[in-house]
Amino acid sequence: MGDRYRLDDWPCRCRRRGDAVRQRTYPFLPETGWEERTTGIVALDATDGSTRWLFESDATVNSSPAIDGDSVYAGNANGELLAVDSQEGEQRWRFEADEPIISSPAVTDHAGGTVYVGCNDGYVYAVDSEQGEQRWEYDTGGVVVSSPAVASDTVYVGSTNGTVYALDATEGTVRWRFETGDEVVSSPAVVSNRVFVGSNDGNLYALTEP
Repeated sequence: MGDRYRLDDWPCRCRRRGDAVRQRTYPFLPETGWEERTTGIVALDATDGSTRWLFESDATVNSSPAIDGDSVYAGNANGELLAVDSQEGEQRWRFEADEPIISSPAVTDHAGGTVYVGCNDGYVYAVDSEQGEQRWEYDTGGVVVSSPAVASDTVYVGSTNGTVYALDATEGTVRWRFETGDEVVSSPAVVSNRVFVGSNDGNLYALTEP
């Protein structure tokens, strides 16, 4: 079904779970007027870095925003998937899950517009991009911090139960799954019908549909 590559053999060695994590410090903050830590989504001018708008959330936003048309989508530590107007910074809708959303959403035009996102409650959610209504959910049995990748009509995502899932984009049913040797917290990339994803077992996997 796929190939496996040991990352220890590469010049860039993979650090495994449990190893010491180095703290990173940043030498400066941009002069945007929001130097204090904020819990929300900020839009910056691409030319000079000035703040265009700031949407304040009730909890920290750890996921990377996804932009589609005139909407910005992101999850927060309260388990909320937020849709914000990309021009004005005003909330359009809010979808509530049971645990924090660290996974970054993926947005497609599938079924008229769908947002796919993982959650710490173990579920992958498909949400209508216009109304914020749930279309389906799939329980992986682990924590989903991996960000979904969508290709054609399939959603690819990893879970901390060590499994990579290929889910039907419309129904949320499992098309296939692949078990690795440890947690999968990295996000899949799909290139030429192959799914590339790393695992905490120290391997990079190249997977194809069985």
